[in-house]
Amino acid sequence: MSGFVGDLTVKQQECLVQFKQRLAEVLKPEHDDAFLLRWLRARKFNLNKSEEMLRNHLDFRICYDCDTLTRDWTPPKALQEYMIGGLFGEDRDGHPVWYDPFGCLDTKGVFYSSSKFDFLKYKILACELTHDELQRLSQKHGRHIDTTNIIFDLEKASLSHLWRPFADRYLQVVSTFEANYPERLRRAIIINVPKFFMVGFDLIKPFLSEETKEKIIILGSNYKDRLQEFIHPDQLPMHYGGNAVDESGDPRCTSQICFGGKVPPSYYISQRLRDNLQNILQTCVIPPGKSEQVQVTVTEAGSSLKWEFETESVNVGFGILLQQNGMKTPKEVIPVNKFDCHMVPEAGQITCKATGTYIIKFDNSYSWMRSKEVFYSIEVLPPGTYKE
Repeated sequence: MSGFVGDLTVKQQECLVQFKQRLAEVLKPEHDDAFLLRWLRARKFNLNKSEEMLRNHLDFRICYDCDTLTRDWTPPKALQEYMIGGLFGEDRDGHPVWYDPFGCLDTKGVFYSSSKFDFLKYKILACELTHDELQRLSQKHGRHIDTTNIIFDLEKASLSHLWRPFADRYLQVVSTFEANYPERLRRAIIINVPKFFMVGFDLIKPFLSEETKEKIIILGSNYKDRLQEFIHPDQLPMHYGGNAVDESGDPRCTSQICFGGKVPPSYYISQRLRDNLQNILQTCVIPPGKSEQVQVTVTEAGSSLKWEFETESVNVGFGILLQQNGMKTPKEVIPVNKFDCHMVPEAGQITCKATGTYIIKFDNSYSWMRSKEVFYSIEVLPPGTYKE
């Protein structure tokens, strides 16, 4: 049995019933069987692991304001204008298609024009827009459609697209996608694959589930006939071998698919925090192999936690934990990741689902030779506040 609605074994059906019972206090009307089965399939119907995954995702949605992201968040201008990708058309079975012309991306321009947090949030926004499109197509076709095709175009890609600081951002996106949007991929078709492709693919593979790897199709430059096996020519942009153009007659359909381009240096985040926030910045020096924790108290659920930080010449780890009464160990809110904040000042803001003590962790445990000085600002803002 496949583990989808209408195709469950007796044991899988029992798991679904127990899953609903375990999560009864957090489930919403839109969390139907098809939704719940995605999380069960992602963890091979292991109830404990599936429950942990879904509960973490529901916290993630609050933290990143996912339910209002498409309506209320204005991304940085550089990401709006130069971050590649977009939805266009559907495959032969009615599933949406996302195009990602990665070879056209100015990796350094996008990196220097956005924080790591905003970059991740922009990719979460793309996932939420895709979710809306899945709902629209489900209504259009009168059946449940919950997976998406991705066309990953490597034309014009070079070794510069493997630049480590930007690659680190993409790896965070991949791991976030795997943890929070399971069973959403129908197939990933990689076209115009260059000779060095396996170098980049080897970086990403450890972050992909086996199920995701099995859905990847790798093609060279003679891909157009193969694409039409999956996508009718009338739904496929002319640029990719189909008949479709956008409303302006563009064969690349750039009104819906961003093909990137060179980011103007005027978009770069060039001002250092110390130039703008000199009077409110705090500092800490983290010895080699150690970490520094900054604690703030949140007394009202729905408050926002805002941060800004940078270092002088090296990266540093950053993450957020939550300590509440009765907890033996703090709960992870944002996993610790390395941030190249000596290159681009980092800033972000999350919504705090719960009250308690939030622990901002600056991590230098991976460095055994060098101390790091961090310049930072941490604020707690009242519910409903978003501060640029």
